[in-house]
Amino acid sequence: MSISDLPPYKYLFNLRFLSLGLFFRFCFVFTLLSSLLTVRQSWSDESEPLYSEPPVGEGSSSVIDSLKTEQSRNFLDRQHVFITGQFVDLNEALDRILSNNRQVKPGGSQGYLVLKLDSEFGEGGESESSVRLRAKVDLPHSKERFKLIFESDPEDDYSLQESERSGKVGDENITSERAIAGLEYVKKSKEFEWQPSVDVGTRLNFPVDLFTRIRLRKRTVLSKSWELKTQFELPYFTREGAKPSVRLGLFHAFAETLSFKSVSRYKYTKKQSLHEVYQSLQINHLVTDRVVMEYKVGAFGDNQTAERIEEYFVQIAYKKLIYSDWMFFTVAPAISYQKERDWSSYFSLAFQLQLIYSN
Repeated sequence: MSISDLPPYKYLFNLRFLSLGLFFRFCFVFTLLSSLLTVRQSWSDESEPLYSEPPVGEGSSSVIDSLKTEQSRNFLDRQHVFITGQFVDLNEALDRILSNNRQVKPGGSQGYLVLKLDSEFGEGGESESSVRLRAKVDLPHSKERFKLIFESDPEDDYSLQESERSGKVGDENITSERAIAGLEYVKKSKEFEWQPSVDVGTRLNFPVDLFTRIRLRKRTVLSKSWELKTQFELPYFTREGAKPSVRLGLFHAFAETLSFKSVSRYKYTKKQSLHEVYQSLQINHLVTDRVVMEYKVGAFGDNQTAERIEEYFVQIAYKKLIYSDWMFFTVAPAISYQKERDWSSYFSLAFQLQLIYSN
C-alpha cells in the first residue's frame, strides 16, 4: 500500500512524522555547518565577546554587587538579585545557627542554587520535559566542613544513558517521590590527593527512605597536557539497595581553546541486578569566552541483552552563556542507533536552560 492509499488522517499522521524527521536532520546539519563556520572565523579573526559583562565596581566580589547599578536593573536582574539574596541570607543564617557564631561575615559562603529546564524532541513526535533543582548550603564556620544538600532529581536514579547525554530529561515536575535532602561532609585534602566526601539524608516522602553516599575523587596530572580524573561513588538507599559506580575522565589540551575528553563509566544497580557501561570521546572548542562547542560520539551497554551494546550516538552541543554570568543555554541535536529500533538512525533535538544563583 502506498502512502496515497492511506486514509486522510493516517496520511497526515505520516506526513507529520516525515516532516519532523526532515526538521531534525536539518537541525543536525545546520548546527554542524554553523559550528564549522564559527570555528573557521574564530581561527582567522580575534572576535570580541558577544555580550559585555554588567558593570562591576572596584572591589566588588559578588554577583549581587555587580547588579546594583540602575542601568542593569531590568526584570531578569531584579529576579536574580532577589532569589540570590534570599538564598544567600538563608545560607548565612544557617551558618550562624549551626556554628553558634554570631559574627559570621557576609559573602563567605560558597553555597549555590541551580535550576535546570530540559526539553527533548524526537523525530517520531515524542517530546519530554523536566524541571530539576539542586541546592547546596555551605557552612564555612562549622568545626567540620558540612554542607546541607537538596536534589529534586538525584543522578543516582538515572541510567548512564540518561545522565550522560545532554538534554536527557527526568521527571516533569519537582516532586517528593525522588527528591532527597541531607548533610554532606567533605574532608579537607590537598589538590592531588584523594578527596573523600559522605552524604547522609533521606528522600522527602513516606515511608522514610534513608540514604548514604560515599564519594572518592582524585585528580592526577599525567603530563604537561594530559590529566586523569577518577571518581568512585557508593550510594545506598534503604528500599533500593546499593548503586555503586566508577567514572574515569581523561583530558588532553591541544591548545588554549581546544581540548579532548574521554569518559568511561560503569554502574551497578542491585535492585535490578543491572550492569551498565558507557564510553564517549569528545572534542571541546572554546569559540569565545561565552560559547563552547562539543562534538561527541559514544556508546551505551548493559547486561539485559546478549549484544551488550544498546546504543551508539553522535551528538553536537552548542552551549552559550546568554545573559550576564548566570544564565546558560544549550541546544544539542543528536543521531542515535539503538538496538530496539533495529539499529536504524533516529534523530533528536534537546534544549536546556540553566540558571545559577550564588554569591
